[in-house]
Amino acid sequence: NKENVERLRKTFLRVNAQRLTRCEDALPKTHQDFISLLPLMFHLNDPNLPGYINDNVPICINGYFPNKATTDAGRRLIDVHFKVTNKLALAMKIKSIFLVNSSATFASNEKFEEINVWILVDPKLSNEEKSFLIDKTHLIEQWAEGKGILTHILLFDPSKIDQGEINTKQLVEPQADSQINHHLLLDEFYANSILLAGQYPIWWLISIEKEANYDACVTQIIEEEWVDEV
Repeated sequence: NKENVERLRKTFLRVNAQRLTRCEDALPKTHQDFISLLPLMFHLNDPNLPGYINDNVPICINGYFPNKATTDAGRRLIDVHFKVTNKLALAMKIKSIFLVNSSATFASNEKFEEINVWILVDPKLSNEEKSFLIDKTHLIEQWAEGKGILTHILLFDPSKIDQGEINTKQLVEPQADSQINHHLLLDEFYANSILLAGQYPIWWLISIEKEANYDACVTQIIEEEWVDEV
């Protein structure tokens, strides 16, 4: 029922926030600032932000609102006079941004291993929009490397992540296919993904005792509009 769904939603958002804090606590301040700024880079097309190409790059994250911590991170990492602009796109083309690293892997590596990021995009993006977005991720990775931050950003069509499988036709960026074991990658996502911004996975809202009726539960949650952020 709606009350149980809301209880699960609040529980997972609280746990997600705790996991993000543990990961950030294991990182240097520069890396923490990068994680704080990352959603903003995909929320706006701003020449003052790393990765800017032009105003045709698909942007805007559902439910994301930069805060004072975002501005402070920008002033430390980008420019002392940095401030967030209010320029937004009409269409929300970025569904979610996830950090896919466990706090244990961060804490156990003195050299601070690569920060892995999954970005789920609008399934209706045109080929040109996909190309722009791929170029943007590469520019952000290069900028981060110049700051001493190793990061790898993967783009995914969320409509293709289904039935526990990812295949070579389901990545937005097909040239990365040869380097990725897709089943292992999906296992990593299920085990370690932390929501940074945007819509959360609907499987968060299905309790263990209801897993046998997963599809029916998902349909009910969506049709009755119990939540609007999945």
